[in-house]
Amino acid sequence: MKAARRSARLLLLLSALLAVFGVLTVLMTLVFRNGREYQRLITAGDAALSSGQSFAALEAYSGAVALRPDAMLPHLKRGGVYYTRGDYQSAVRDLRRAVDRDPSAPRALELLGDASAAYGRHASAVASYQRYLQVDDRSASVLYKLGLALYQDGQAAAAVTQVTNALRINGDVAEAHHLLGLCFQALVRTQEARGAFERAIRLTPAFIAPREALGKLYLDEGHQQLAIEQLEALATLEPLRPDRVAAVSLAHSHAGRVQAALTRLEAGLERFPNDALLHALHGRTWLQLAGETRDPGASARATRALQRAASSPSASSQALSIAAEGLMLAGDRETARKAIEEALLRQPVDPSAYRHAAESADAAGDWQRARDDYVRYATLVTDALPRGAVALRIADLSSALGERHIAVRWFERALADAEPSAEVLARFAAVVLDTGDTERARMLILDGLAIDGAHAVLKALHRRLEPAP
Repeated sequence: MKAARRSARLLLLLSALLAVFGVLTVLMTLVFRNGREYQRLITAGDAALSSGQSFAALEAYSGAVALRPDAMLPHLKRGGVYYTRGDYQSAVRDLRRAVDRDPSAPRALELLGDASAAYGRHASAVASYQRYLQVDDRSASVLYKLGLALYQDGQAAAAVTQVTNALRINGDVAEAHHLLGLCFQALVRTQEARGAFERAIRLTPAFIAPREALGKLYLDEGHQQLAIEQLEALATLEPLRPDRVAAVSLAHSHAGRVQAALTRLEAGLERFPNDALLHALHGRTWLQLAGETRDPGASARATRALQRAASSPSASSQALSIAAEGLMLAGDRETARKAIEEALLRQPVDPSAYRHAAESADAAGDWQRARDDYVRYATLVTDALPRGAVALRIADLSSALGERHIAVRWFERALADAEPSAEVLARFAAVVLDTGDTERARMLILDGLAIDGAHAVLKALHRRLEPAP
């Protein structure tokens, strides 16, 4: 009896062991199969990617993610594909998961920084690059990317440090010198910016961006010949762009070299006979020459060129605006008016089109439209052009329209752009007084009287504030 029981227990134990062994065998088989399938999907994704089939690669990597959601590699690979396809939001999501799974993976950190920067999240890009540099602080390319992200995040001073570190490792990268120049410009360190742009050009003479920046810098500093040299180089490097010819001719014209501007434009028109911008500039330059020489033939040529530009169906807003300004000076006001209206319809609208429209409405007594168009012009040009006179006109028109608080803001902007005069301070003080701010009005009146103690309006306003006993 005891032997039978012992045999039964042994049989049960053996059955249980066989069952456990069977389960383990099944589990091991599943793990093996999953591992093989995971590896197959990774290999298939790599093969699809190498043959340019990014969608198939995404499908393969997504299958690998489903099999092993805690693995870093499939998230990294899928995030990289999303990045190359321009789907930066999905790329950031996957690459963050890859970094979460392996916080010290340099490739994941760098690619997360790249995707964040492309997605416009520059602060996040900075953080990713900084984490990368904790792993490897000798990567010149990542130091450069960190500098770029800092510059785009508005931290130019910090960017200078990182770009300088990158250049210590590899000083022959033109893009890094260009970025350094941009940082110095943002910090108003003009001489250092100029040196950085010049270094970038010496390293890569065909590099467009630093030549553009250097040409603008020379123009801003009044070095017209140096600016023209850069603009000529740009026109040579990009011979299929008529706007490069236009920029050279404008620089010659602003330098008073009217004949040189005409020669450059006529050469450009031989290559681009239907370009409206070149015709508009050609007409305006002939008009400039006519003003200097009093030659009626020059005036006739100017009018023909301006009218051709104004009638071109492919003319840009800028070309129409230049043509309208020239036609107004030439006395063809009707064609100029039509050109202005057309310029306001072409995108992107040239800021000068709004200024011409405002001047036309102002002359016609349409104060509301004139004020609104002047505001559009001043908003578009921001700080690129002096706008004290425009701001002052907006202030006067706003005052005439009874919008005194708006007038106050534009008087403030006008005074920020130009030296105050007794006349302007008198108009400003009158508006401020009408708003009820007597203390500020008093200060403006006293400032005006310090400039011109005999100014009748200021004296009258002062009497309003300080009546005689």
